[in-house]
Amino acid sequence: MKKTFFLIIIGYIFSYQMILHYTKNAWLAVILPAIIFIPLIPKIKIKFNKDVIKLGILALFMEFFLIEPSLVFKKIVFHFYIIPFLTSVVYSIITAFIFILILMAIKETKIKSFLLRGLLFGSSVLLYYYPYSALINTKTIFSFAVFNIIFIFFLGITIIFIYNKSGYNFLATLLFILIFAIFASFPIIIEISKYYYLIWQMITLSLIIFLTDLMIKNSFEFLNIFRSNKINFKKLLKNSKYIIIFLVVITILSIAISPGITEHSYFVIGDPTGSMYPVIKPGSVLVVGPINTKSIKVGDIIVFNAPWENGTLFAHQVIKICHIGGHEYFRTKGVANPAPDPKPVPPYDVKGRVLFAIPYLGYALIYSKLVLAVVFVGIAGILIYPGKRGSWKNTNMRW
Repeated sequence: MKKTFFLIIIGYIFSYQMILHYTKNAWLAVILPAIIFIPLIPKIKIKFNKDVIKLGILALFMEFFLIEPSLVFKKIVFHFYIIPFLTSVVYSIITAFIFILILMAIKETKIKSFLLRGLLFGSSVLLYYYPYSALINTKTIFSFAVFNIIFIFFLGITIIFIYNKSGYNFLATLLFILIFAIFASFPIIIEISKYYYLIWQMITLSLIIFLTDLMIKNSFEFLNIFRSNKINFKKLLKNSKYIIIFLVVITILSIAISPGITEHSYFVIGDPTGSMYPVIKPGSVLVVGPINTKSIKVGDIIVFNAPWENGTLFAHQVIKICHIGGHEYFRTKGVANPAPDPKPVPPYDVKGRVLFAIPYLGYALIYSKLVLAVVFVGIAGILIYPGKRGSWKNTNMRW
């Protein structure tokens, strides 16, 4: 019987992908395979309690927190049309219902590991939102893995945690997923660094796990901060201070090392290339300062968004200042490159001047953002690791 529920999950995802591939009709692909969930319908139990309201508020908080950086830095574009919006809401309702049925099927399987349940649900969400052709595209798989798969897997773990923590409350978890699905369907374009946004997503999901652990019933790791029905905020702050400090520091650092997000006067970047060797060694960290473009002269090493590389940051030397159509442009070249850069750089693409470079330390920045994402997964593990007195043991679940 337990194997049956696992096969239900596999069967739905496989049917969904095949129908989507051959018909290109998302509605048909979502609804038709849902027949396979019929054995789960009798197990649905609607229970309205305070957890429903709490998780609804948490879901709204999560969505606001996810778009907060783009609101602060005014890097968001939103288009609203009534008919597409209503269509998206209906589609999101169906999506949320499918996801909660998948959660119910996972609960009925023999899988007791909390992490494995989260990864299974995350995989289901991933294969629901993306056709398998996107997952096997060798040209985009690395970028896709970094910016999509990590977030979705961690989201899966977060929702599994919420489902378990709420006592498998169907309505509460459905509402949480529905709010997420509606916001995910909105035509919102967030124009900030993808690396920074990935870090921010990890911070947000870690915070949601932490708040869920505090708000819903007995706490796993933080049960000892409660006395009677009141929260001992002094003890809460003491027990959580290192996590809070870590999150604040990482947030500040992630902003500081992402020059495309804000208009900081000074910032640092890692240079992975050897185009400026021997002046700048590969893997150096570059300390970049503000510059008045009118004061740029030949020989300066400037940091700019390259017009020929879709705005990718370059640090090259100015070899000539020219005028095109009455406007000033800069011709640049990497010292080690045999030829100048293919296009002139306009003043508005210049981000600053390289003040100095520190060899080899740049590798810490070049690879740090991906490592930080993994670190936040570890933070979530710390937050949800079972305490001695928590309700974890009552659910017969383990890592």
